Amino acid sequence: MRKLFETVGFLLAVAGAAGIAQHYLGWFRFHAVVRFLPLGNADVLWVNIALIVVGAILMVTPDLVRGGQNR
Repeated sequence: MRKLFETVGFLLAVAGAAGIAQHYLGWFRFHAVVRFLPLGNADVLWVNIALIVVGAILMVTPDLVRGGQNR
C-alpha cells in the first residue's frame, strides 16, 4: 500500500509539473490531466500547483503513518 501511495503521488506531482511547463512554455502538448477535472473556467496554473502539493503529500504520508505505528 505504501508503494501505491508513493507511485500515485509521484504521478500527480509529475502531472502538475508538466502542467506548469505547459502553462509557461506552451510546448508540452501531452498534458491532459486538467481537462478531465470539472473545474469550469478555473485558472489551470493553480490547479497544477495543487496537483504538485497533493502529490507531495501522498508521497510523504506513508512515512508519517509508519513512524506513528512504531512508537
